[in-house]
Amino acid sequence: MKKFLISFLSIILLTSCADKIDDRGFYIEGKNAGINKITKSEYDKEGYNINGYNKYGFDRSGYDKKGYNSLGYDKNGINRRGYDEKGVYHNEYRFNKMMEEEGLSFEKAKEYMVKRYSLKNTYMYSPGKSEFETTKEYIKRAQADQKKYLNFLIDSYFIYDSGKMNIEYNADSQEMVFTVFSYEDTENVKSSDGKTERKVKHFSIPFKSKEEFRLKMNIEEAKEFDKNKVKIRMIISPLYEAIAGDTKVINEYGVQEKKERNIDYDMRTDDYRNIIGYRIYDDKKVYFESMMDMELREAFTKYAETLIEAKAVEQRYPAKIYLKGDKLHFIKEEYVRNSYRNKFIRYIYDFKTKKITRDRKLENYTSFDIRREYRNWQKF
Repeated sequence: MKKFLISFLSIILLTSCADKIDDRGFYIEGKNAGINKITKSEYDKEGYNINGYNKYGFDRSGYDKKGYNSLGYDKNGINRRGYDEKGVYHNEYRFNKMMEEEGLSFEKAKEYMVKRYSLKNTYMYSPGKSEFETTKEYIKRAQADQKKYLNFLIDSYFIYDSGKMNIEYNADSQEMVFTVFSYEDTENVKSSDGKTERKVKHFSIPFKSKEEFRLKMNIEEAKEFDKNKVKIRMIISPLYEAIAGDTKVINEYGVQEKKERNIDYDMRTDDYRNIIGYRIYDDKKVYFESMMDMELREAFTKYAETLIEAKAVEQRYPAKIYLKGDKLHFIKEEYVRNSYRNKFIRYIYDFKTKKITRDRKLENYTSFDIRREYRNWQKF
């Protein structure tokens, strides 16, 4: 009886000390954790490890840890860059996916995306030539890729919760006046060498310095109206900045003004963002909405597509853009090797015909000549 009791207790002790095994035969504790008891390796008979992935990193459904299959598409048929198998770009889906993968907050993610895809001296994304393709094949692929990138810029709108807005009551006309401004934000940033630089961000309403909205309101209503609860949410377009760059402010200031403002615009300007739409609202109602000018968008898109088709997508300098009547002029500055000055090529967009033409009238102009030529036009 005593021997039986000792044997029984020994069995219990050995059982309790043995490594635990899951229902697929993997040790889940001890020095053999992650090893399959049957195959004596980290993979079971079917070739999957304890986490359910094979040696290529795919699970039984054919997807890796980030949810992509061997062709690079997730379960919704969209790849890491946001394109589906037909080449259609899914902006909102990709944006949310990126935030999920990178663990970024919305604030950080939108800043990252704006800075990545709205460079003022853009090359409009130019892919390299493969040794396995002919020049003709390369040009065709390059144009297709560039147009995809252009569509990405067009569709990538970034929403900011705050903007410059003033609200004042006019008792004479009994109107609450909402004024939205183009504006600059400045901040002091320390560089890697310890120096403090003043960074500038420009927010601009295309061709305008401000917009006003008037809401009829009697004096009693105005007294109850809480301005502090009213917000403005802005929509920013990387497409406009990719073409227009920082021209709005740079050319408005001479040497003396630069010195007084303590800003080297060529080196230290941080950002330029075009306000293409906004909403003025509070928790109770939306007071005003101003959405994107679709005709202006078509003009910018046509200009960019023209550069792509002409294989002239490299844009070292921001385009100068002027508006008058039904004509929009894009002035592209081109670098001239071994010359003390660059040349200017003009692209004229007609809002009526929706066509764009190119001429060389300004080829020998200087920047001063350009400003004089367009002194009576609206500047972007």
